[in-house]
Amino acid sequence: MSYNPIVMKILSAAAVILFIIAFLEGGYIYLTHDLTKRIFLPSYSYTDSLYPHSSSSSQPEDISVGVKGSWLSDTELADPIQTVDIFCFKPSMQCTMTDAAIQESNSFFFSTNTSILEIDRWTEREIVTVPNRFACVEYVYKIDRKSETTSSIRRTTNNTSGLCNGIQKDPIVMTLGDGYKRTGK
Repeated sequence: MSYNPIVMKILSAAAVILFIIAFLEGGYIYLTHDLTKRIFLPSYSYTDSLYPHSSSSSQPEDISVGVKGSWLSDTELADPIQTVDIFCFKPSMQCTMTDAAIQESNSFFFSTNTSILEIDRWTEREIVTVPNRFACVEYVYKIDRKSETTSSIRRTTNNTSGLCNGIQKDPIVMTLGDGYKRTGK
């Protein structure tokens, strides 16, 4: 059986055109798809030297607390794709906070940051940091040792001048939680 060469060329050209359209459409869908649904972040974890989860024969020492997770809030966060690791050490009365975020604008930008947070209060019940101040806002972090939860409150200190102009005045409350729950937050 013989096929008309003109029909074969038309069919070949149509197949190539359909492939190109499918490829471009797939690329468009990939590039415009919500990145928060394609990146998986770690679950929340909590460790406390005073309340170890395993039984040991020695008396636990109140030395350190560590938490990991992603900030969650009812307020839309500037960087919804982020993860945080906070380690607090009582002898120095400091916490080290390391965070990583993917920031979206016209393209994607990956950033990391490490901060030293001074501790205001360390008790068997909670750890609270001294306000971490920036030009426009300040953050206070609290680890509730009984409920094993971590929260942060961002308060605006200046929203009237320079780059601070127009920053939301209402406080933003965040909770450290499972990374997968940050989608759409």
